Amino acid sequence: MLLRWLLFVMLGSFGVAQSVPIGYGLEEGTQILVFVAPNCAPCESLAALKDFPITFVGRAEQMPYNPYRQDKGDLLARALRIHTAPTLVVLKDGWEVKRITGKINPTPKTLGLLIDAAEAGLLSPQYAMPLALGQPAPALYQDFTGLLIFGYEGCSWCQREKDTWARLCQQSVRLKIIYSEGKWPEACKGELNTALFSTFGIPGTPTHVYLREGRVVWVDVGYRSDLEEVVQALGAMEVK
Repeated sequence: MLLRWLLFVMLGSFGVAQSVPIGYGLEEGTQILVFVAPNCAPCESLAALKDFPITFVGRAEQMPYNPYRQDKGDLLARALRIHTAPTLVVLKDGWEVKRITGKINPTPKTLGLLIDAAEAGLLSPQYAMPLALGQPAPALYQDFTGLLIFGYEGCSWCQREKDTWARLCQQSVRLKIIYSEGKWPEACKGELNTALFSTFGIPGTPTHVYLREGRVVWVDVGYRSDLEEVVQALGAMEVK
């Protein structure tokens, strides 16, 4: 346990467990996404791939990939902390379990092995959590829509996010801070609730859990410089 927390402190600026948001049809089973971008030379060779068990994702309305999905507002890329194209991400029940960045050359055999490994449980998030996308929150939050942030005062990465928390609260974003110790920004609502840390299986701080009508919509562990943009996009997202 001590080693886990030491690693989290050192790697706090990186995501160590993240999910896609509910609403994209990616929260069940095994999925492989490849994030591409215009004027990306390493991406161009991927356009020739046909009938592969992958979905290409990009910001542009149209790109020469098949099948292709537009990432409106960059919510998928932001949620999964995608910063480089191309990036291949393997999802299992909505959770990232594997990624490959830079120049990639997937073959049917390689993709098949990745899918088999994910299905067999051989691939998992760096910090597996007992949360499932779509699961109901505890009774206290059964009707809550908004963001729960788990932290504590001595967490240096929480301190870096605090100004963002306060801005979101001032913008009337529904946000509640769950602390294990210490105080939260005055502009925000919060509570000391160590039991909820255990219920949600929180592996480190800060951890972000977005709920819609009491159900888990998105989970992310680690400091985020773009938290404000992600939360605004989640709030505006139309779940189909």
